[in-house]
Amino acid sequence: MKERHDDQRAVVRQGGTSRVQSRPTPDPGPGEVLLAPEAVSLCGTDIQMLRGLRDDPSPVLGHEGACQVVAVGAGVTRVRPGDRVVVDPTHPGDPSFLLGHNVDGLFQQRVLIAASAVEAGLLVPIGDAPGSHGATLVEPLAVVDYAWHCLDLAPGEELVVVGDGLIGNLAAERARHLFEDVRVTLVHTVTADADAGRGRSVRRDHEQGSGQVSRGCGRMPSSGVTSRCTCGTSFVAVATQHRPLRSHPCRPPKP
Repeated sequence: MKERHDDQRAVVRQGGTSRVQSRPTPDPGPGEVLLAPEAVSLCGTDIQMLRGLRDDPSPVLGHEGACQVVAVGAGVTRVRPGDRVVVDPTHPGDPSFLLGHNVDGLFQQRVLIAASAVEAGLLVPIGDAPGSHGATLVEPLAVVDYAWHCLDLAPGEELVVVGDGLIGNLAAERARHLFEDVRVTLVHTVTADADAGRGRSVRRDHEQGSGQVSRGCGRMPSSGVTSRCTCGTSFVAVATQHRPLRSHPCRPPKP
């Protein structure tokens, strides 16, 4: 089933700038799906690419967002026009598909999803809820959950999340619900030569639900860290008072 559209608009990066440009709207071929993004959020890796800190080739960024299926190619049965979906941006078996990194991402009015990604189930239906803006948090929250599976927490441990951006805040909030009797500290990092708070750590404790989250600023201690895991642009460390953590074979994939 196919649906024709006029030329679409896309945010296209060229060198160190980005411009809204008109592009032809593709028709989905066999096995492909055409999406219309409803809302898209900006990831830390997107900012890195815009600043030239990564060499990912995609001219159109964006991999966190809610979309609606507008057309499907021949043979597609997993989704149909009208379905609301989020896209898992990382193909488990096809390195040529990394949405917004090596294939065009969601910052455009129409997005063509490759047949290999459709067949792999990377279009995840979300139904009528959550809303468009809330659905942009599905992918970051999945990253956080994956990171927690990579850390082997035990009772009585303290968890430190360094970096209080979106991923850091999601990690701290999610930890409160996943782990009982674990103290969670969310740290905002400061530069070593900062005039204010130099060499100090300022912490504000407050109760949230069944768990406690401490929020503060400072620098990561060099001792007492027994396990660590990178999660997006945040750094997660788990400190234990009595015994080391068991090693875990799981490692988050690099984008």
